[in-house]
Amino acid sequence: MNAYRFNGATQIPYIVSNPASLLPYFSAGTTPPLDSLTVNSQNNSRYQIDPNLRASYLMETVIGVEQQLFKHTSLTVNYRNSHGVHTFLTRDINAPYPISLPNNFAPAPFGPVGPIYNYESNGIFRQNQLMVNMNARAGRWLSLFGRYAFGYANSDTDGIGSVPSNQYDLAADYGRSALDYRHSLFLGGSMTTKWGLRFSPFIVAHTGIPFNITTGTDLYDTGSLSPTARPSIASGPSPTTVDTPLGYLNSVPVTGEPIIERNAISGPGFVGINLRVSKVFGFGTTKFAGPSGGASAGGHGGHGGGRGGFDSSTEHRYNLTLSVSARNILNHQNLNTPNGSLTSPYFLESTGITGGYGAESTASDQRRLDMQIRFAF
Repeated sequence: MNAYRFNGATQIPYIVSNPASLLPYFSAGTTPPLDSLTVNSQNNSRYQIDPNLRASYLMETVIGVEQQLFKHTSLTVNYRNSHGVHTFLTRDINAPYPISLPNNFAPAPFGPVGPIYNYESNGIFRQNQLMVNMNARAGRWLSLFGRYAFGYANSDTDGIGSVPSNQYDLAADYGRSALDYRHSLFLGGSMTTKWGLRFSPFIVAHTGIPFNITTGTDLYDTGSLSPTARPSIASGPSPTTVDTPLGYLNSVPVTGEPIIERNAISGPGFVGINLRVSKVFGFGTTKFAGPSGGASAGGHGGHGGGRGGFDSSTEHRYNLTLSVSARNILNHQNLNTPNGSLTSPYFLESTGITGGYGAESTASDQRRLDMQIRFAF
């Protein structure tokens, strides 16, 4: 859609140099003549699809071992290697070539027409993960399951919205992927009491997601939508350096100074404790009903469902389920990714909380209660 709308002709921004002179046109509900306006070439960003763009794909190799530990407990250990190619990114192909930093550039390849954002599929992705899964069942009333994963992930792009720091050196961005959180844990279970109440807790936790440290400036003179240039490593304090957990970083790097890695620092971790409590009421005829329509001797009331209470229905024809779900039951404050702009007054500060996870993602992740009624027949 961007490539069609912002192709340099369909939609063009103009600068109004003298608004007062155009008031008669606006008052009459007409459009001023375009020859009275100036094209805003700096903000006239063009988008296009690279002719060599192709679908990305991911190849995975998995080897695993599964062992029955006890009668109702199993353990699985898997190693997974993921290799992604042709991953997407956006590159400004009209960026001036940096001869030396700072402020020494060759002319823009296509002239002073503003950025030309090219959708490409030249990125790569590498991931290695060790995953441990355990499932246990204690009788017919309790089941427990969990998954722990440890991994590393590297890439040179984090998706179609990623713009390289240096438009002429994509390899310089190869480093930690935004998916490279080292540890993740999921624990869950289901317990049914003799009153037919089912308790289903689950815990989600993972270490911090890596984020990028940038200069906060358009270091490469690209007019980038979101400047992604990274600072260099400095030997000590100066007017352009900032003291960070990574040491002194220079927001105005000079050619030859080592640039820090992309996504070089991790944000806060995430912990979510959740609980669902439900109760199933069954009524009507049962699957054990005899010819007269009454329940046979083998039938029993609906207080928890068949197969030990793990189903969401009873042996009755009609089932009414009442449930209450509590997300982030302890109201734990999960901070969002900090500001990575070296020149921002909020550098390394989280200015909000995370938006949850998965399908339940929202603008915030405070404690939330949901009540549900389900009728099945």
